[in-house]
Amino acid sequence: MPRLLPLCLLAIAIAGCKPNEPDWARKDRQGPLPAQVCNEIEKGVAQIRASKGIDLNDNGEATMPSALWNQMPPDQHDSLLRTLAFHAACKAGTQSDAQPVVIHGDDGGELASRAISTRVDTSEVLQN
Repeated sequence: MPRLLPLCLLAIAIAGCKPNEPDWARKDRQGPLPAQVCNEIEKGVAQIRASKGIDLNDNGEATMPSALWNQMPPDQHDSLLRTLAFHAACKAGTQSDAQPVVIHGDDGGELASRAISTRVDTSEVLQN
């Protein structure tokens, strides 16, 4: 196994740091997220952008100090990743079974990388 580790690391480096959306998820995209969902997500994004040290874009990527990431509990990690995924889905105008998100540290290293479902049951949203 130790011999395979350098090959795995090389494969990751060649593939790049950003997770790619699988073909099966790209084919099954649905229409845009409900405006109510995007409005709530954008409130969260505004709070993130107002905080010092976290930069995010509209494609599901963010950069932040590694020390800040390490101080966050796991539920905050999940919340940040989900917010990035839904923000990217709102900006793209489509829902996905596997919206890629990645968070980089201030040193350029990858802190987290996931593919998150941004599907929303519109019947539940419309009832609220």
